[in-house]
Amino acid sequence: SISFTCSSWPWLCSSYSWFSTFVSELLNLADKYPNHNVVVADIISDSATNWEEIYVVNKGSDDGVEAGMTVIAGAGLVGYVKSVTKTTSKIVSILDAGNSVSARIIRTRDDVICKGNISLAENQELKVMNIPAGTVLIEGDKIETSGIGGIYPKGINIGKVTEVVTKKNPLENEAIIETAVDFNKLEANQSKKKRSLS
Repeated sequence: SISFTCSSWPWLCSSYSWFSTFVSELLNLADKYPNHNVVVADIISDSATNWEEIYVVNKGSDDGVEAGMTVIAGAGLVGYVKSVTKTTSKIVSILDAGNSVSARIIRTRDDVICKGNISLAENQELKVMNIPAGTVLIEGDKIETSGIGGIYPKGINIGKVTEVVTKKNPLENEAIIETAVDFNKLEANQSKKKRSLS
């Protein structure tokens, strides 16, 4: 279920057209992931440094948020919930150098790994690794979560390829992707949780 009030989101009420777009995105998320509840949260602090990309949001275990939940915004994947208190949650962004995401190239259906990288985080980019031999990536290829690994559900937009790095050993080929989410403008995000079967 999705619930919010204007008093919780005073800055949303000032622009009806923007507000309508925001609500529409939330409803689309609920439709896209029917087996999950969407919990809306505000970022109350971030500790984005050269070494980590972590956010704290204003929803916690009292709101049904649990460690390990996937965090998304309207455009795509944000990261996962690392830890929770009763009223807050700590989120590790996909830009974090210690974070890896099992992913899939939509055009070729090949599985790859998207990894945070200290030198790429400032530009909101990730490194694509473990590209299967014979797979030809091209600029503009879209990458989504593969659902492998148990953390991120399948089919969440991660970003698109902006650069392909071809090496002598094809198994070492890499690519750079620009994240679908604009982390500089990230103001609200959604944590997904499986709906209980009761």
